[in-house]
Amino acid sequence: MVDFNKRLFWHFTFKDILAIISSVAIPIALAIYTSISSEQQKQQAEKKQQFDFEQSRELRQQLLYDGFLNSIYKLEKDG
Repeated sequence: MVDFNKRLFWHFTFKDILAIISSVAIPIALAIYTSISSEQQKQQAEKKQQFDFEQSRELRQQLLYDGFLNSIYKLEKDG
């Protein structure tokens, strides 16, 4: 049977290599998760910003149109 504690790789035992990999795996996984979440939030924020811009543009157009109609009505009424 192979003794895993005595296998050397650049003067590291197999146990040392596993300890290094396991200690590095969690921070790397968290970094990947954080970057993916951040990118998704950025995309959602851009979509919301675009939606808000469209809504404000439509509201501004509606207000201008309403003002125009009111002015035309007053002009017609006052004649």
